[in-house]
Amino acid sequence: MLPQDKSSFALNNDGNADPKTLTAASSSTAWTEHVSKEGRTYYHNRDTGVTTWEKPDELKTPQERASVWKEYSKDGRSYWYNSVTRRSTWTKPDELVGPAETKGVLDADYHVSATSSVYAAGPHQSQRPSAPSRDTALSPQLQPAIERSLTSIPPASAPMAVPVPGPRPMFRPPPPVPPIKALEAIRKPQREYRTAEEAEAVFLDMLKAHKVSSEWSWEQTLRTVVNDPHYRALKTAHERKDAFYKYIDRLREQEREQRRQQLKQRREDFFKILDTLPVTEFTRYRKIKHLAKDLPQYTVLLSDSEGKQFFDEYMDNLVRDLKDTRDQVRDERLKEVADYLKDIGISSRWPEIRTRLTQRFQDFLMPVLQSADNSSHMSMDTLYYISDVNAVDPEAGLSFLDLMQAFERAMVDTEIRDSDARKKDKDAMFRRERQNRDKFCELLEEHQSLITPVSTWAELYPVIKGDQRYTNMLGQPGSSPLELFWDKVELLNEDVYHDRKRIEAAMRDHRFKMNVDTSLQQVKEFVEEHCAVAETHLEYIHQQLVIKAKRRKEEEQERAERHRKRLLDDFKYALYDLEPPVGPESVWDQERARIEKLPEYRDIEDREEDCRGVFEHVVQRAKEKAEQRRKRRDSESRKRSRSPANDRGYLDHDSGERSKVARQDGNTSELEEGEMVL
Repeated sequence: MLPQDKSSFALNNDGNADPKTLTAASSSTAWTEHVSKEGRTYYHNRDTGVTTWEKPDELKTPQERASVWKEYSKDGRSYWYNSVTRRSTWTKPDELVGPAETKGVLDADYHVSATSSVYAAGPHQSQRPSAPSRDTALSPQLQPAIERSLTSIPPASAPMAVPVPGPRPMFRPPPPVPPIKALEAIRKPQREYRTAEEAEAVFLDMLKAHKVSSEWSWEQTLRTVVNDPHYRALKTAHERKDAFYKYIDRLREQEREQRRQQLKQRREDFFKILDTLPVTEFTRYRKIKHLAKDLPQYTVLLSDSEGKQFFDEYMDNLVRDLKDTRDQVRDERLKEVADYLKDIGISSRWPEIRTRLTQRFQDFLMPVLQSADNSSHMSMDTLYYISDVNAVDPEAGLSFLDLMQAFERAMVDTEIRDSDARKKDKDAMFRRERQNRDKFCELLEEHQSLITPVSTWAELYPVIKGDQRYTNMLGQPGSSPLELFWDKVELLNEDVYHDRKRIEAAMRDHRFKMNVDTSLQQVKEFVEEHCAVAETHLEYIHQQLVIKAKRRKEEEQERAERHRKRLLDDFKYALYDLEPPVGPESVWDQERARIEKLPEYRDIEDREEDCRGVFEHVVQRAKEKAEQRRKRRDSESRKRSRSPANDRGYLDHDSGERSKVARQDGNTSELEEGEMVL
């Protein structure tokens, strides 16, 4: 059923009616105003069941109906859009502000009149209004329908009507009305900034004007600056919060930089104090503290730990500078020692060089290493003190280890020079050997006419044995003259091979058959007509082609002979399978008519003589088989005659076996040993 009440109401998170209504609807219209769970305002028509986000004309004031401004809601906040200028603003335009609002009449009565209508039992029934109740809730059947309708409506868009059953009326006290001054401050026109950077700068200046400290939180700052007009220079809370944290970070960085500058100034003042005191590399902080405790620069230190820290930094710098000075002096002395050792030989030894260095660089050594006749000599366990500040630091003196390391470096340089010299000599020898090989190859080119693909070293040696280019090659490493000669012959053979392949390809293309009796002239004529090869190679190519032809002819003969043997074997097997079989008494002339009908006989060329020989072989084999059977029977007969027991059963069994063997011998052809019937 549709609601009959004309007052506005909203829903809370529990699905019950919540007294968050914003205004009371006129008694002359069916439209009522409500607020969703998200805080957005919507309107419901209890007669038609239509729900919309846009304010109906029946609820608009005369100024709103005549204005080009339209009201929308986003995230619980209302904003207005000008359909002519296409401009949006969060502040309600002046032309939409009614007289009651300008006068501050904002405490209108939100209670429902006692004469308001309530739910009717039917479309034509009504009941008297009842007393307000704080526990009245929406019907469980209506609540899901209203939620689905509100979810399907797009936010901040054109009005869309969705039929939703109206909510039940709710009677609760209205929320407290904000003070009029707060509303006027919100609605007061604000300054528009051209860029976001300008607005952010104004916001930051406001924070600085309110003396916001780096220790403040956002909530503390908000309570201080919320009523400042420049607080709304940035439109959203997110932008204001980002600007606040940016201001805090900048302020903290300034404070850190200020503390760093103060610390730097105190450090410089303390260093100036130490420069006036007798500080050495062995001085301790307690001595400095005793000497400088009455100086004003020392009293400005924040703590004793800070003074200790400054002293450690000063000592680190002092020791580092002193070490650099000593290293520079040592480097200069070691450079002089290295210049002195530049000319030592590869066979030099350390004992000899040590004596020379000790005599030459006596003043460069550490005091404990100087000779006894020197007045500055000190023993190893003597502590020394330098009274003259301009004197050379004894720690810069050289030790025997320094001299030994200088000697080792000098020896490494000497070995490198010697290695470079040997490498140069080796490279020169390699160049000389390569030149000798190149000259010998030139010698072979001069005698190219004597070198053929079938030449031997014995043929060339008598010609070149007296040549200087040959004798220079003797005894040197690398390729020998004989190897270079065979390389030359191998190259010629490769050239001949490629030419022969081209000639053979041309012969296949033009169906030229190379026979054993093909002459060299015929090959030359074919080559001149169909391909181009070196004429000097033709003779060797002809010889190779003839050899290949002979080999091919021999292979063909071997294949023909093997084929003929297979045919004769087939003929022999066919004779074994003849019915009746060929026996020991068979004669060629008598069996010839039957043999000539065999296909194996007709496949053989020149068949008469060869086939007769095979027939005679089969007959001879049959005779041998018959002789073997006869001998086996005689042997078995003799064995039975000597046996004492010749009962009937044994004789019958033996007779049966013999008859079985006889039947097998009579019904099957006899094969030679090792032969198989195909």
